[in-house]
Amino acid sequence: MGCREIRELYSPWLDGELSPEEARLVQEHLDGCIACREELALWKKFSTAMRETTEEVAAPPEFTAGVMARIRELDEPMVSIDKKRSRRTRIPWKQWVAGVAAAALVAMGSIGL
Repeated sequence: MGCREIRELYSPWLDGELSPEEARLVQEHLDGCIACREELALWKKFSTAMRETTEEVAAPPEFTAGVMARIRELDEPMVSIDKKRSRRTRIPWKQWVAGVAAAALVAMGSIGL
């Protein structure tokens, strides 16, 4: 695997979501690639900072019931997911970081930081 493929696996690798074979391939690449190791270290710092600066917000008790009621109201047919394609879609790391940064800005803005 090259650096580009490894970058897309940072998050699932850190979360323990890869198969043993995929995890082994990522680890082997990291063992031999200082650029990816350094980038992964930054990824870890960013992820830790995000966890430390965000606060979990509880949904109101009626939220789940409201969402489920709305789903039942939809007239669209249910779609089955092909089991072969049910594996988690990988989000490129730059998009993931941008999304997390945007969420952090919204969270900080809502609590007045």
